[in-house]
Amino acid sequence: MKKKSILNEKTATIINLILFLGYIAVTPLTESTNTKVIQIIWGILCCFTFICTLMPLHSSFKRIVETNADVPPSHKYFFSENSPIIREDTVAYKKGNSFPISIEEIAYKPKIEPMGKMDICFVESIIKCVSNSLSKGYTVKALSLDLGIDRAKLYRIIQGIYNCTPNDFIIAIKMAYAARQLKSPGSTLRDTVYYVGMEENTTAFVRYFKRLYKHTPAEYQKMHVNTN
Repeated sequence: MKKKSILNEKTATIINLILFLGYIAVTPLTESTNTKVIQIIWGILCCFTFICTLMPLHSSFKRIVETNADVPPSHKYFFSENSPIIREDTVAYKKGNSFPISIEEIAYKPKIEPMGKMDICFVESIIKCVSNSLSKGYTVKALSLDLGIDRAKLYRIIQGIYNCTPNDFIIAIKMAYAARQLKSPGSTLRDTVYYVGMEENTTAFVRYFKRLYKHTPAEYQKMHVNTN
């Protein structure tokens, strides 16, 4: 997209400056009626050119805020001041999760590729939140609180990006961690389910894992563990 010239803003600024200096220079010391009329007209011109200077700048700022070529219109959303999207330093990874999974490791694929910058930022924030509570039972309610957005908006955003529910996406992140764990030599199913906080429901873990990776955890481990 061709950039707009800023000639109009520069011209308006120069004219405004000339008029203001002229207003000071030509103001006579007399208090005649004609002088007052000239002063009023000159003042109006100064105000008019000053407004003309501000309007293009406001329009440019508005375009920058409202337009993002990397984000489809259906994926635009707003976050509260407590959101990790804005306060990224508040969602640092806890010790032990220094190497979080990447977006590419998640079994679900985005509806639109390549993903926009805001979508990537949002998904990475979800990964951080889930990672910090990986070994615990992490709910959609907890995720919405951590992100600082309501559950309805969270549902709409994840549906818009991945076409799945927030609960399914949390499980997909846990399964991605499980898949990484199963690739490690010596790891067991018991260790893996404990690692992702599903030790109380191993049957559900196996079912979710097979649905996403088309293999049981044992089959997946045999396929990926280096036996050399």
